[in-house]
Amino acid sequence: MNYQLVRVALWLIPAVLSLAWLAPQPARAAHARCPTPGVQSPVITAHPTERRRMALTFDADAFHAGTSDILDALQRYDAHATFFLTGTWMRAHPEFVQRMLTEGHQVVTHGNVHVDFRNLSDAQIRANLATAEAELADLGGAGWPYIRLPSDAFDGRVLRTLCQQGYSYIFWALDARDAVGEPKSAAYVYNRLVNHLSGDNGQGAVVLLHLGKPGTTAALPRALGYFDGQGYRFMTIHDLLHTPDHVPRARPFNPATCHTMDLVFCNAQ
Repeated sequence: MNYQLVRVALWLIPAVLSLAWLAPQPARAAHARCPTPGVQSPVITAHPTERRRMALTFDADAFHAGTSDILDALQRYDAHATFFLTGTWMRAHPEFVQRMLTEGHQVVTHGNVHVDFRNLSDAQIRANLATAEAELADLGGAGWPYIRLPSDAFDGRVLRTLCQQGYSYIFWALDARDAVGEPKSAAYVYNRLVNHLSGDNGQGAVVLLHLGKPGTTAALPRALGYFDGQGYRFMTIHDLLHTPDHVPRARPFNPATCHTMDLVFCNAQ
């Protein structure tokens, strides 16, 4: 028997096991209790906190104009945001995705293409998301357990399928409405943010904005300066959801209400 070989093997086995333990674990796993029909799914609109913290989120699919300016403004105020990007957008603009990741922002899937998920089967939903996640992984992104769908088009079945894939749905407390109807001016976007989120009203709020909207691009530096002056800290969704100063404040989630009210904290978790 080659005792030298045995000694080497005995030394290598614990080392290999330790490396396996240290390997990064999947960030997303199926929720322990995914809703059955008629039962509420996890939908997050805010994470109320004792301190002034806010999560700015940007959706993107077809447009990218002004992305550099938005990233410059966020960097100027040491603000971190969450970007919900489709696979289409990531494939077209990998340089922006990589800059977002490098500068500490969170990049999360918005689906592979801009489609109404209610018109997809469960298998098609899973395939759509797998393609988008693979695209993000190729660019160095992580498999975060958060998602927002194009146009917030979902129903109970879609939310249940997302839940089974390990996702929590990120809705919003305030929609800047920069992608609704006619193009919005910088003054409109700025005033909407300030009028609804000033003082303590924005604590723990998730704010919906869009890339490629000139009004949003122009309004953002001024809005960041205003809220910075009020003592707000801008955080990614993940960081906001893991702040230690959470103040539970929940209401039943009602999609119809959430889509029509200007400011809501429904099912804040």
